[in-house]
Amino acid sequence: MNDRRLTLARVTHLDLPAVSSRCICTLSACARSASASCTSAPRSTSGSALRGAAEDLGFSTLVVSDHFGKQLAPLPALMSAAAVTSRIRLGTIVLDNDFRHPAALAKEAATIDVLTGGRLELGVGAGWLEADYTKTGIAYDPPGVRLARLGEAVHILKGFFSSADTLTFAASITAFTDLECFPRPVQQPRPPLMIGGRQRACCR
Repeated sequence: MNDRRLTLARVTHLDLPAVSSRCICTLSACARSASASCTSAPRSTSGSALRGAAEDLGFSTLVVSDHFGKQLAPLPALMSAAAVTSRIRLGTIVLDNDFRHPAALAKEAATIDVLTGGRLELGVGAGWLEADYTKTGIAYDPPGVRLARLGEAVHILKGFFSSADTLTFAASITAFTDLECFPRPVQQPRPPLMIGGRQRACCR
């Protein structure tokens, strides 16, 4: 299968099993410069057909972003896609670390990996779109603080995914004791983990 990705950039409303209202999908061939876009879909377009067609067209991965604009919540959207596909991988590009406690995200991600038969690709970042923080009242801390939180979250995710029992974590920002690491992801030692960001610290 070619390394081609389908990005569900915006869906304003979802009524399973059909997509109602308008949707914008960007189909991008990641390894190549070719791309195509669908700026709107008729109300009668089947959501199952839209997502299932990605596999038929040879796309390898469906990815969703994470903002508080007019888009679906990313993790439920991935599970919706998983329900009507069998091979395509499912990714986040990328989740804002400040929107979810890392222990909760670890459990959610591991659950998705189990329920999709090991198809999750998890992308996380420190957050960058200040409008998301303004809309929700979440503190938009300086980059160094957000990057520190992201660093701790990455350690927690890796620990949760690879542990067969419990996880205890203590750092400057996050601390917890005897977190049960269940469920265990299908992909071992862990699902693919992508760190989003332009700062040098993100590449360390």
